[in-house]
Amino acid sequence: GGQLTVCYSCSHSQWGYTRQSSSATGNPATTPSPLTTYDKRRHMARDGLAAFSLLWAAQQALILFYTGIASPFDRLQALLVAASALSSGWPPVLCAALAVRIYANCEPWPNAWESHFWCAQTDAALLLSLVAQLLSGSGGGLSISLSNAQRSFALRDANRVVRWQLAFFYSSAALFKLNSSFLDHRYSCASPYVAQLLTAYLPDTLSLPLLASLVAAAPCTVALGESVLSLALLAAAAGVGGRGTAVAGVCLALLLHFGIALTPPPNNVGAFSVLMACRLAAFAPPEALARAASLPRSASEAVSAASLTSLAAAAAAAAAAATSSGGDGSGAAAGEVGQMSIMFAAGVDWSVPTFVLLAGVVLRGVAGGVASRGVASAAAASPLAAAASAGSGASGYASQGFGRRAAPALLSVAFAHAFAGPILGTQNLGGSIMYSNLRVVGGSNHLLLPTNLLRLTGAVVRVEACSSAAVNALYPGDFSSVFSPRAVALLRASGHSGRQFNFAMGRVLGAWALPPPPARFVRYTVPSLELRRLLAEARGAGEAFALEYSVLAGPEGDEAWRGSSAGVRRVSVSEDPARGVAECVVVSAEGRPSGAACEDGELARLPPLRAWERVWGVWNPHPIIPGLSEEMHCSE
Repeated sequence: GGQLTVCYSCSHSQWGYTRQSSSATGNPATTPSPLTTYDKRRHMARDGLAAFSLLWAAQQALILFYTGIASPFDRLQALLVAASALSSGWPPVLCAALAVRIYANCEPWPNAWESHFWCAQTDAALLLSLVAQLLSGSGGGLSISLSNAQRSFALRDANRVVRWQLAFFYSSAALFKLNSSFLDHRYSCASPYVAQLLTAYLPDTLSLPLLASLVAAAPCTVALGESVLSLALLAAAAGVGGRGTAVAGVCLALLLHFGIALTPPPNNVGAFSVLMACRLAAFAPPEALARAASLPRSASEAVSAASLTSLAAAAAAAAAAATSSGGDGSGAAAGEVGQMSIMFAAGVDWSVPTFVLLAGVVLRGVAGGVASRGVASAAAASPLAAAASAGSGASGYASQGFGRRAAPALLSVAFAHAFAGPILGTQNLGGSIMYSNLRVVGGSNHLLLPTNLLRLTGAVVRVEACSSAAVNALYPGDFSSVFSPRAVALLRASGHSGRQFNFAMGRVLGAWALPPPPARFVRYTVPSLELRRLLAEARGAGEAFALEYSVLAGPEGDEAWRGSSAGVRRVSVSEDPARGVAECVVVSAEGRPSGAACEDGELARLPPLRAWERVWGVWNPHPIIPGLSEEMHCSE
């Protein structure tokens, strides 16, 4: 009948199913593998898709817990997430749950972390793969159920994409840390993390000089560790190295996230560790993940499960004890401070035990399964895939439509989001540069790569002084008062300022998420676009305020240029809506006193940001610390 048919007798055990035939016009006919059968007496999860639904629902439940399920949309999300778990990942319900969570992660743009977009992209891979299978019925219509084999195909197709997505995300995060500021422990974002962990979990009897040497080694250690885990994940996604690369990459990633989860406030981002643990399950074959999520079937498995539960409880107790020793600005356990408290209830950061439990299941699935291979090697290894790809370009995907259109689009978006934004200068907040010390505007500090090639954000502006309470609550986002006194002492003993800034926390969650700003104003630089945004927010607050800024000469320079150059002009803005006062004066121009009124084209005189400018991006303020002017200080 003009159809291309390829038959072979052996089971394609790498993927856990047996293909019987394929046509150039549709999906292959399939026979469920024994590995996808459901034993109700022994298994907690029907198959890999049901097992992943449980992990994904646990992660979503933790995030939704933060919202308090307060709005109708939150309640809808909670209902769909719960239904997806209770229905063993019934595709129509799971698709609806994925869709609402994708929307919830994208809706805050541009005020969102990179994790919002990482989650949206990986969830989109599973959603589109499920839809492709639902549309693959014999009549060409939409089905509401899938066979065991189709469920396996959907998860495997999605996982092939997700493995590459995660490899891109982790690789870009490691790559952008290869800059002179991150690698200098006096400025690095790695230093506060390591100092907090050392002082929270090691005995007080250890000398500060000894611990300071460990802080000094932290940036290079972190950069090396993230680079190795990224290479391992890239190799696993490409099918290189067999089972070992997947196990090594996932183990290193989970070790990194365990450290992040245990870090005391203000750097306790255990929720990020939980969502990444869930998605690292893509490196576990579906049948192995199903076994890992099963109820104990022997005495040894019961002991293993009990041990994992005990470890989760111990980690939660240790993290709670570490939290209680915070500085004056810390009130995490009491629910007084933003990100530090959003996962807390009854004094416990519930992201910590949740992470340990999820990580245990994922590790068991990755280590106990058949080696996962990437898209390229799968296509080369499968004669069916090679024949099908000759006619369809599907490259071995079970769904030709997903392989032709959705997978390339998803991978292109992931690669662009991971690498292109900072280099082009189109993304700061929300890019894969978290805690990297990367200077996106004002000249690159990266050892290899340029930044801000397009230069669309305007001149660099140094904010010299500001009295606006609304602005100062966010910019530059100093949350150092949350550090424990011993962590501050250790940082200072190592040559670090003992300070850290996280504007992103306030921007994403709200100013309430940050402790009160310090009494002494900290100067900082932002691009012109961000200056206009903060001026609009000061005016929107309806408060009287004064602000001074200097427009720096040229598009880029060194830290001395950023911190102390006279600039093209210095401008003073003073406004009081209650009295109808709106003054703008050029204090100096080219280093000489002026006193002239601002022209219409001055930044403070420009109209509010247009719609496209508001969503273009958000740019982190970079603080200027007296006495530390060789590199850019850690700011997120």
